[in-house]
Amino acid sequence: MPINLVDVLRQSIDELHGRMNAIEAGAVADQRDTLNDVEQATWDELRAEAEAKTSRLGLLVERAELDARAGEMMGRVTRTADRPADPLSGDRSAFPYRTPGEYVLGYMRSKHGDVAESARFTRALADVTTAQTPGLVPPQVTGDILGEWVARRPSVDAMTHPPLPPVGMEVQRPRITQHVQVGPHAEKGPVASQAFTLDLLKIPVGSYAGGVDVSWELANRSSPGALDVIFRDLVRIYARESNNGAWAAVFAKFTQTLAWDGDAATLGPAIANAAVMCAANSRENVFPDTVWLGLTSYGVLAGLVDGNGRPLFPYLNPSNAYGTADATGQISNVMGLRPVVDPYIAGNTFVVGNSEEVEFYETPGAPVQLSVIDVGVAGYNIGVIGLWAAEPVDPLAFVKLTYTAPPLLANLGVQSEEGPAPAASGKAAK
Repeated sequence: MPINLVDVLRQSIDELHGRMNAIEAGAVADQRDTLNDVEQATWDELRAEAEAKTSRLGLLVERAELDARAGEMMGRVTRTADRPADPLSGDRSAFPYRTPGEYVLGYMRSKHGDVAESARFTRALADVTTAQTPGLVPPQVTGDILGEWVARRPSVDAMTHPPLPPVGMEVQRPRITQHVQVGPHAEKGPVASQAFTLDLLKIPVGSYAGGVDVSWELANRSSPGALDVIFRDLVRIYARESNNGAWAAVFAKFTQTLAWDGDAATLGPAIANAAVMCAANSRENVFPDTVWLGLTSYGVLAGLVDGNGRPLFPYLNPSNAYGTADATGQISNVMGLRPVVDPYIAGNTFVVGNSEEVEFYETPGAPVQLSVIDVGVAGYNIGVIGLWAAEPVDPLAFVKLTYTAPPLLANLGVQSEEGPAPAASGKAAK
């Protein structure tokens, strides 16, 4: 097909305008009213190139009639085979065009169907690729940052949250250790009497902190802003680590355990027995209201079926879960207990307990942002810190259920509190 510079220029101008529009659309997608420095510089270069090509296009269109007449004349000129060889080289292919005029003449011949001249003209053009013009095809970063963690704390969120005292590095909670006595009384006889005693439960307060030193250049030349992105990551890591640390602290103090054989038919009795243990042994004789589950335990319960193969828990919607799980069904409760699924704790965690008997204290607004300008190295020191404490005020209000996970879940690599999950019996997969 004959070459048409007018069409080529029009297509190039349209592409330049498209790239300008894409830059503007990217700013709109990021909810910005203005372009950043890099985007503005690229946009200005594209506009300047588009204006130059538009001007050139106007000249070509005005000369279209002259070009057509020249084409008729060139059609009558002797073809390539009749023209003498290049006197400078003796070989036309080695140096296709000696002068600009000969180059234009060759272009007009190729435009009007001269196959030999078209091949010669093509050899005269140098290849221009994206590898040679990195300034015209700059890398573009688009969309949100991938791989950011969520700042959720399922286990901590299910605990009671009294306010952290304003001073001190430990929380002291008054706790009754012996109640008074009241009993039958005979007329004029002695009354029942027992001393009332009370001690202080001391809960140590610790802190978690982290920080980085961000260069001035990165802080001021990044888009999106590096300081905001890094601070968000610090907050998320603080949330995950404090969740793990708090749960590990309280889990270690749960002393009551109950074995479950993993069978659907015995789950109800196991939960009932755990509830009775909580109510019978806790100081205030409280019944459990919550069950904490790791991912393995969640998978075991979600996979339980009755004798007819129907899901034992047809609706699973655990509070504080990491997203919404619906691969095999959904659970609204576990035998009347609120399920808390925590993907950050040991997979085989299965704890029945009363959420009011475990407390989590934390600095208001934690994690608190730390920020200082380091003049010595021209950077920003940013970080987070938070004080927190966790304690089961009555460890006997909790029961740990132990079981053997089925092979499919036991081999997922989810660590248990004691290490990898043991070999499975398969009962929970019936």
